[in-house]
Amino acid sequence: MESKSFLLIELLASFSELEMEGFKQLLACAYFNTDQRVLKLLKLLEKDLLKGKPFDAIAQAQAYHRLVGHKGKAGNLGELDEKQTKYLRAKMSTLMQSAQRFLTITAIEENPAQEIVLRNKKLLEKKQFRLFERLMKKEEKRVKEKEESIEKYELAYQLENAQLDYLYRSGTLTEKDNFPELLFNLDSYYLLTKLNLQMAMLSIVNVTGKVYDFASFHNIAPFLKTPTYKHHSLVIIYNTLIQLMTTNEEKYNHKLLKVLNDYEIVIPKKYQSDFYFVAGNYYLLQIKKGVIAYNQKLLDLYKIMHEKELLMPDGYLQINLLKNIVAASCKQGDFKWAEEVVNKYHLFARKEVQKSVYHLNMGGIEFYKANYGEARNHFSTISEEAKVNLFFDLDYKILLAKCYYETDAAYLEYTKRYFLSIEKYVRDNKRMPASTIESYKNFIQILINLYRFRHKEGKKTLESIASKVEEMEFLSNKIWLLEKIEEQKK
Repeated sequence: MESKSFLLIELLASFSELEMEGFKQLLACAYFNTDQRVLKLLKLLEKDLLKGKPFDAIAQAQAYHRLVGHKGKAGNLGELDEKQTKYLRAKMSTLMQSAQRFLTITAIEENPAQEIVLRNKKLLEKKQFRLFERLMKKEEKRVKEKEESIEKYELAYQLENAQLDYLYRSGTLTEKDNFPELLFNLDSYYLLTKLNLQMAMLSIVNVTGKVYDFASFHNIAPFLKTPTYKHHSLVIIYNTLIQLMTTNEEKYNHKLLKVLNDYEIVIPKKYQSDFYFVAGNYYLLQIKKGVIAYNQKLLDLYKIMHEKELLMPDGYLQINLLKNIVAASCKQGDFKWAEEVVNKYHLFARKEVQKSVYHLNMGGIEFYKANYGEARNHFSTISEEAKVNLFFDLDYKILLAKCYYETDAAYLEYTKRYFLSIEKYVRDNKRMPASTIESYKNFIQILINLYRFRHKEGKKTLESIASKVEEMEFLSNKIWLLEKIEEQKK
């Protein structure tokens, strides 16, 4: 058994401290677990293996012998035979099943709609109508107080569905029914879910260029124009989002920001955050096209989201988002705010990558200040642990390449090899869209040519380099490259 094959270890390693304590309590309860050695195994794994230690043959032997009460070191007791291995696997299998059951229980507790479905079904099966009516009144009040969201209509639909079941079981359905309410909440849940799915698909289209069949979405258009939904806050917002994402026109982005402000009180923060990010992506697209004026608009948007506490709707930091905020702030010369957001938000990254996130962004700030030596000092701190994610690693490499370009007093083959290593890194990462790979490969090609021209190496002219930049359909860091070309003209 090799450590990489143990899904149990991976699953348990993902548990928070609070979840781990809750799981122990579940295993300690005889209703859920009658084998106390399973609980003991969990404690052994938590102590020795969830800290990153490999579950190799020695670790397996140690776990087995501690589990059954043998004394001595695993090395002295020897590796496990077939019978012992089978025993350990059986206990691990039971622990895995219990862990999945624990996740199911916590998921039900976190999902009111599903909890209500299961609970009401049991109450009605047992004909506990009085208790059902009492709980329904509480849930209906809770739904009315909820902000506008897909989850609200899902919950309302489940309540109305349970109410229909109650009317049927109690024999009063012919006297009184709730079909209009049931249909309204079902339609609302369906329509909003469909609009949300369309927005998600359009996001993938804009990033990857994938082609989807959107014909089924046209079928809901008549419903959205009815009096019931025409003035619905979420329908208005989703329609505006979809118009923006399909046309990329400024008027729809302006309209989106207006309706978000108009309906701020009734829309959950999580939804607001997602919607504002769509506006931010529009600004980023315009900046990528070379419209520099959108830098300030993007920075203003991030500041609005910061003030409204929308940058971390789920309580954790998107690492790439922090990088975008820092870049937008620095490009507008607001270095003070850039440092403030780095100092605040890097602490919300995963603990093991906080240091890397901090130094990448502080290095970025120093780079924009033209303090290239200080920038390289920050980057050198993360050189051994830059594998936070694909684009984090790529950003670090690109910024360091720019630093070499700016600081090398003479042409160095080492620097050229470093540039080419980035090209290889991009080429080897097939997870990136083809257009993204091409844009970074083109960047490295132009960077090398500029670097050689700057140090009077090679035969490329500045005019030919500039012409090549304009010809390329996909080119990363185009604005920076154009700035470097202009500098060489002086």
